[in-house]
Amino acid sequence: MTRRRKALAAGKLPAQARATMVQNGKASEEILAPNSSPLEVAKFLERRVATRLQGKEAPSEHKAPPAMLALAQEIMEQVVNSKPTRLSESLPDTPQFNLVRDRFHAIFGKNNFVYTVPNSIYNSESPIDPNFHSLAGIYNSESPIDPNFHSLAGSQFIYMDLELAFPDFHILCCNCKSKDLTRKRDCYSQNKTLLRIVTDANETWCRPFKYKCNRCKHEFETNEGPFLANLPAFIRNQYPVDPRYAKKGNHCHLSKSASRIMSMHKSRFDLYFRSSLGISIQSSTTAFGVVRFCLPLIVETLGPYIFSEILTSSSVITLLQFLLAVIVTGAQAKKAEDAEPKKPPTKALDVLSDSESSGDDDDDDSPPTFEWTTIIKKSLVASTPKPVEDKKKSLLTAPKSPRTTMPGSTSLLRWTSPTTDQALCSS
Repeated sequence: MTRRRKALAAGKLPAQARATMVQNGKASEEILAPNSSPLEVAKFLERRVATRLQGKEAPSEHKAPPAMLALAQEIMEQVVNSKPTRLSESLPDTPQFNLVRDRFHAIFGKNNFVYTVPNSIYNSESPIDPNFHSLAGIYNSESPIDPNFHSLAGSQFIYMDLELAFPDFHILCCNCKSKDLTRKRDCYSQNKTLLRIVTDANETWCRPFKYKCNRCKHEFETNEGPFLANLPAFIRNQYPVDPRYAKKGNHCHLSKSASRIMSMHKSRFDLYFRSSLGISIQSSTTAFGVVRFCLPLIVETLGPYIFSEILTSSSVITLLQFLLAVIVTGAQAKKAEDAEPKKPPTKALDVLSDSESSGDDDDDDSPPTFEWTTIIKKSLVASTPKPVEDKKKSLLTAPKSPRTTMPGSTSLLRWTSPTTDQALCSS
């Protein structure tokens, strides 16, 4: 057996080739032994992350935290491989590629591309210690845990190389379902950028891969919604983002738990708009009414997400466009309401108009107010399916003492206005 074959069988490249890859940043100085246990993988990554952050390889000027970027770089350099440009060609069946595949399975596991940093690596039974904050779980007499690796406890790194994770799965174009694909340079290979996934727990960062279809010339990444929607469930569920929210070109993605919270707030926001838009239209200035009723809800709903850096520039623009659309819709509804002929009020509601006219008139220079009487009239008319005669009888047969009648009963008008019986009898 030649020297090169012995080196490949032992998991090591020739010295000159190895030094060239280390100098170019394409390989790590140390190689993870294939078929390592999860505990050995965690200790190896902890040692390599500490070395990277202390040496010249410390990352800087990146969006990801330095410790997370160092961990991602170390994992990717351990599984670096050379694949054919076209996916139609089969993967190489060489000893070197098989060792890379074994290291990939040692880090991520079989049929998996998500690595979760364990909470404690000094536990003989399991690499994940539930009593993480105990002194026995953090400190060790021989080598204490590195603080940088300790800060990554519970974080996840998603390396979406489906060809290594699922060798028997064929990647198809999400547009024309063709197998004739070509590998393209992704964001990390161009500018060392990772995609952040916002969760309600620890941080999650992802490196997607990019492909181009040779038939329809469509380019897509492995974390886009159309591509995820066409994947089998056991592969799609590993990526913690709903496919409908996995948009192309976003700076970050919302996890399923975070998007569920945003959807809940959006439904509340829509319900509030439907109820408050009618009130805001009653104002002479529609824009004032929209801001008056909707601004508190916007601050209450979106305030925590603004401080947690969930909102991006695209979402802010979408929110402004939505507010502008609401103002335009309110103005159109106000114009349509003014164009409609006013219907004569019913006799049962004339008392409210009399009580309103008896009050003091406001000055003309006062700010626009909302016509609460009109809203009350509409609500009373909508909640009264019976004819007016039945309502008169119920009001006439109600107890005469206003103190014994509580608000909300059938004699609400009589309780609020003692002259109701006289007005009804006179009519």
